Order: sequence, then C-alpha cells, then structure tokens
Amino acid sequence: MSDNNISPDTILQYETCLTPPWSVHNFEIDTSLSAHVKRETPEIVYRNLFNELIHTDNHNNSQIYTDASKTSTGIGLAVIHESSTQIFQLNSHSSIYTAEYIALLKGVQTAVNTNYDRIDICSDSLSVLSNIKYNSQINPLVIKIKNIIHLSNKYILLYGLRVTAISKETKKQTKQPEML
Repeated sequence: MSDNNISPDTILQYETCLTPPWSVHNFEIDTSLSAHVKRETPEIVYRNLFNELIHTDNHNNSQIYTDASKTSTGIGLAVIHESSTQIFQLNSHSSIYTAEYIALLKGVQTAVNTNYDRIDICSDSLSVLSNIKYNSQINPLVIKIKNIIHLSNKYILLYGLRVTAISKETKKQTKQPEML
C-alpha cells in the first residue's frame, strides 16, 4: 500500500449497524426545503424559510454546515461550526458523492464533540440524507454515521438545504486543507 501512497489509517473499516431499522433513532432528517425549486425560489425567500424552520421548536440549537465540491483542481469538503471551519481535501479519484458523505460524517463527529445536547446539521446533499433517512445499509459511510449518532447522547437534526454560505466561507480560508 505504501507504493500507492495509501495509509492504512485512512481505510474505512466495515461496521454493522447498531440499530435495527424499526427502532426509534436519536436523529431526524428534514428535507422539506427541497420542495422549493432552486431556480424558482429567490435566495432571500429560501433563507427566510430556513430560518423559520430551524427556529420553530424554540430551542437553542447550534448549527453545523457541511458541503463538498469538485473542481478541476480537486475535491474538497468543509464543516463549519460557530467560528470554526474545518476543510479537507480528498483524493482526486473520489466522487462528489463520497465527499458529501464524508462531509456529513465529519459534521456528525463535530456534533458529538460539542457541549450541546441538540444540534442541527445542514447539508445540501439530498441523496446522502435520503440514504440515511430510508435506512440504506449498503453504504458503509451511512452505517458509520448512524452508529456514531446512536452511540452519542445527542439529538441531531439533519436538514437538507442549499448551502451557499459554506462555499463563500471556505474560499476565504487561507490554511491548507487536511488531506483525507
């Protein structure tokens, strides 16, 4: 593996899901904002809908934003929580789909390590959120995300939304991304 510049530490170990599909989870996935077509919904309307959604429960949750992008120069992902931004770079052969999963995984790991009992994670990857929501047992990253949430004592609410603030924020970053 060293000939190919692959570290054994970066290989994801397969896990079995710790929760049966019929059990009650300590997370919820809300994709209601996806009903608003991006081309037809002005940014200000979308932002107001999002603010209404996250403030409806009158709880003081903290938000984590995750996003991934693929450009001609590579694949990267970011996790933003409060004043902290983590940015990572993936192997150029990775897919955007894998990057979105890893961004959400990093977001969940960040959530578990906060002092909040309830936390919102916001992602624009509807496909990843749908796979988690509908109990996909195929992707090992889905299982890992669900297991981390299950083992925590946190209540995590995952939102599907357009994430425009992240790409603007990560472009401002000057530090070198961590290679995964």
